[in-house]
Amino acid sequence: MIDTAEKRAREILKTFAGEKPPILRQFDIGGGIPAALIYIEELVDGEAMTRDIVRPLMYSDVKDSARLMDDIMRRVIPFTGVVRWSDLSMAASLMLDGDAVLLMDGQEDFLCVAVKKWAHRSVEEPPTSSVIRGPREGFNEDLRTNISLLRRRLKTPDLVFDVIKVGKYSSTSVAVAYIKTVADEGIVSQIKDKISRINIDGILDSAYISAFLESNRRTVFSQVGNTEKPDIAAGKMLEGRICVIVDGSPAVLTLPYVFVESFQDSGDYYGLTERRNILRVLRVASFVMAIFLPGLYVAMLLFHYDMLPTDFLLTIINARSGIPMNPMLELIVTMLLFEILQEASVRMPRYIGSALSIVGALILGETAVKAGTISSPAVMISAVSAITIYNVPEQADIVNMMRFVFTLLGGFMGFFGLIAGAVLLALHMLSLNSFGVPYMAPYAPLYDNDKQDALLMKPVTQRFMRPESIPTKNRIRMRHSK
Repeated sequence: MIDTAEKRAREILKTFAGEKPPILRQFDIGGGIPAALIYIEELVDGEAMTRDIVRPLMYSDVKDSARLMDDIMRRVIPFTGVVRWSDLSMAASLMLDGDAVLLMDGQEDFLCVAVKKWAHRSVEEPPTSSVIRGPREGFNEDLRTNISLLRRRLKTPDLVFDVIKVGKYSSTSVAVAYIKTVADEGIVSQIKDKISRINIDGILDSAYISAFLESNRRTVFSQVGNTEKPDIAAGKMLEGRICVIVDGSPAVLTLPYVFVESFQDSGDYYGLTERRNILRVLRVASFVMAIFLPGLYVAMLLFHYDMLPTDFLLTIINARSGIPMNPMLELIVTMLLFEILQEASVRMPRYIGSALSIVGALILGETAVKAGTISSPAVMISAVSAITIYNVPEQADIVNMMRFVFTLLGGFMGFFGLIAGAVLLALHMLSLNSFGVPYMAPYAPLYDNDKQDALLMKPVTQRFMRPESIPTKNRIRMRHSK
């Protein structure tokens, strides 16, 4: 004996706690068949619910028979997202996804109707990836919108989205996106397996997933790329990489990831190649300068001052006259002040951000120099190091930590400490990999083909093959015109 629609609906409602349960709407279908519609008010389109589900069902001419559900799906409800389910235990999770559950007397199965509707941010240029030339669209927090942005750029049936639910309480949808005829099946399987095995209460952002996809968690270097621009994500997939899209996050993860990607920018592919190569070299120089400049300054003043030109050395000595701290402590204090200022500028409301800049630049900087607490060369070195950090924003957090480490090495051991630290850092980076792909590719190990788009890039008309360091099913990107 099959329970009535109302009784089964009450059983579903018992799974929800609190004083605001889902909405239960009871009505009769067509010739008097009792039915119950259950949905969560905040997750569905109420107008569409009444207009396209309840009203058509009430005025339909369907009869109670073994074909009742098939008749409703084909003739009455004008929704493409209508699915027939037999497992009543799935009803609650379907409702939490924004679907409505329709139960009918005399029918063991139930219908799930997709009437999702919730507020989400419009598609706009991401604040972290502004460009002068090129597409200005950015991902937002809605999974369906992000998938549509990728489908617009890759109009092929080979583009696959495998959706996995992650999180005990959040039940977050995580989509693994890849081009079936290009991406390596082994890497795709590894990524899906790692995501499926995540056992956590909730996933609130793609950063949660990123932490579980790291091949080596005992490092500060990220082995997972991320982007907020659909054109970059599409370009990565065309190279054989896999994207991971998390519902509720505008940052899409890209795998495998190599270190050289940190120096690449979306604008590089939409401008003059020669000019973009110069900018890439500047990014590499900025990365090196941000890490080593403070340590080099301290090492030369404490251990190797005889290597400085006499006039330059006298200028620094005069500027440091009366400063109570040694060069290493002075520089560390100055960099800490910059860190505090930066953190405050991020946390403070925007309308007082300009006031904070004035306080930081004039009061902390100029006044401290005039008071003889900090020397002007230390302020300049700290400022140059801080500015160059953000020429490579993907590695900003890592560089910020590394410059403190190398300042201490230079202050305690001079050039020997800097060289030893650089060698250890290089060896550590060489030991990393991302799903079997060497982190320092294409230079260690050397892949000649991949150098066409590494620190320097060739014009798009000369990039015929996909990266050799990334395993793919199809290496050919473009056929020779000859």
